[in-house]
Amino acid sequence: MKQVLYSNYGNSSVLKIEETEKPSIRKKNSLLIRICYSSLNAIDWKNRKGDFRLVSGLIKPRTKQGFDVVGIIEEKSNDIKNLNIGDKVVRLLGNFEGGSLCEYIVVKADSVVKIPNNIPINQVAGLPMAGTTAWLALLKLSGLKKNDRVLINGGSSGVGHIAIPDSKSIWRKSYKYIKYQKSRFLQTARCGFYYKLSK
Repeated sequence: MKQVLYSNYGNSSVLKIEETEKPSIRKKNSLLIRICYSSLNAIDWKNRKGDFRLVSGLIKPRTKQGFDVVGIIEEKSNDIKNLNIGDKVVRLLGNFEGGSLCEYIVVKADSVVKIPNNIPINQVAGLPMAGTTAWLALLKLSGLKKNDRVLINGGSSGVGHIAIPDSKSIWRKSYKYIKYQKSRFLQTARCGFYYKLSK
């Protein structure tokens, strides 16, 4: 199968498309997913440049590019009962993994979420990392309570545009802190109101 790999830190020129062996499922709790979509996040180019060498490898990179996985189950281990071949699934790979810029990947079955049939699979491609970040910030780390007001700094960013509807569904009011030139985008997100900043 084809996979995007890099063996040295640097700019985008270090990325190479290489032929690698198609992975095989394990005996238990294992899925082979044909990757349909992935996305790149800031962590990908920061890893590639070597900004996080304590995590990605001090001298040579050991973390692969791509953390968002959206695909279709092609094989599964015999113990999996709640997922079927052909199901569409989404997963966020761990910080020490990466590697979704390829054709196939093997993951643990209990680490994926089934995508409902009424959601187009391509609309989920950017959700895993940005969605998880928004969810953690709003629901786990913020200490916010119902009816609190929420200021989202960067409301038109990948995380911000997910945090807006999340905050609106949980709390009554949210405030978005954005640059002037992106205010039209947030009007389409049906914000209660937003601050326009000069350039």
